[in-house]
Amino acid sequence: MKIYSQVGAEALSAQYFRFDNSFAPFIRFLKQKQDNSIDIRVKFYRYLVKKFEQHPKLLVPFTDYTKLEEHDELVQLLRMSLLPLSVNSDEVPMALAFLQPSSLFYYTKKFKDTFIDENIEFNTVDDAVANLRYFVRIVLEQCYQFKTDVNIKMTKQVNNKENHTLRHFQIHIDSRFVDVHTSEQPPEFKEEWIHLLRVDDQEFMEQFATFPSQSFRLEGFCMLMAEDISEEMAINQLKSAVLNMHTDVMEQTLQNVETAIGELVNDSRIKIGITPFFKINGKVVYDRSFITRCVGIANEEKGLENGLSISKVYDQLSASSLPTIFSSINDEMVQSKPYLRGLQESNIKSLLVHPIKSRAGLIGVFEMGSPEDYWINQSIVNCLRPALPLITELINYMLAVTLRNPIHCAISLILSL
Repeated sequence: MKIYSQVGAEALSAQYFRFDNSFAPFIRFLKQKQDNSIDIRVKFYRYLVKKFEQHPKLLVPFTDYTKLEEHDELVQLLRMSLLPLSVNSDEVPMALAFLQPSSLFYYTKKFKDTFIDENIEFNTVDDAVANLRYFVRIVLEQCYQFKTDVNIKMTKQVNNKENHTLRHFQIHIDSRFVDVHTSEQPPEFKEEWIHLLRVDDQEFMEQFATFPSQSFRLEGFCMLMAEDISEEMAINQLKSAVLNMHTDVMEQTLQNVETAIGELVNDSRIKIGITPFFKINGKVVYDRSFITRCVGIANEEKGLENGLSISKVYDQLSASSLPTIFSSINDEMVQSKPYLRGLQESNIKSLLVHPIKSRAGLIGVFEMGSPEDYWINQSIVNCLRPALPLITELINYMLAVTLRNPIHCAISLILSL
């Protein structure tokens, strides 16, 4: 067992409240479970209590948390009591932590791979304020029996530099093994304390100055569980990009869409292209001003020999609603499909071409390229499904912008001749 210490996160919290490392609250929790259980688990609870009570120095506040490295068996028993035997701990992002100093004395392989490895980057600036919110909540619950409707969670954007992923995780903090102590009668309860849990960080710090934090002491440890909410966050980012497309410049909108799609498919290296099509007098037209980030169709602009015409691209895409996948754009494929040469030169080694249709027919195409052979497959297509309605909305907006401007529309037609 190796203890991991987080640098810098606890400094602000330590100014305002005291957190003592101890397993006494856990033992009290187990004894309560014994009293309320009648099945075989009682024997396991008794065994755990007996094992911990053989080490009384762990049942009173201690500062040298490194001593736990000598008690790996106890920590493993603790982990077994918290995770069901049916759960593979290697697949669960869980950790056990002390708050002062901020340290993890147990973490699963999944938690380590997600948050601790040297190739991981995430922001810890907000952790200290989050710890203070957590402190206020459990003080209100334990000392004033006020059950808050605010669930304190931390959201982390985690960048894995090694595999080029950008994920969002929500950290759930379990406080069952934390006791709140006060040396005297708790201060009189004030309604404004509840408001502390709902305000933004700046207002929280302003109002927290009046909270009697020095009257309370926390003892125990926390259990942290991480939940991957990347798909939800990616879709929210995509919705925000589409919502703001009326005010943002198109390049910024497409950049935001590309970032959101990258998180949705779990690879920040991907490149996207979104091209709207419309017809004027039966002639297929597309607006070149919208292909600044295009992956494949932009190659037409390079005058590739034997390239496909836009009308042929339109006809081929209209023939099916299913996406086309070029899984490995290698020399052999480029020889048979010369219009892919530009992708190979741009280090695009696999490509997805997805027709976007409405009731009126084909209105555009969504493209996504990856620098990795065989990366794009049916699984990636499935990941993209929640995003397709939003991409359709974006293309409809692009078409509306062009069609509202007759001069712009005429220029597009002339350039497409």
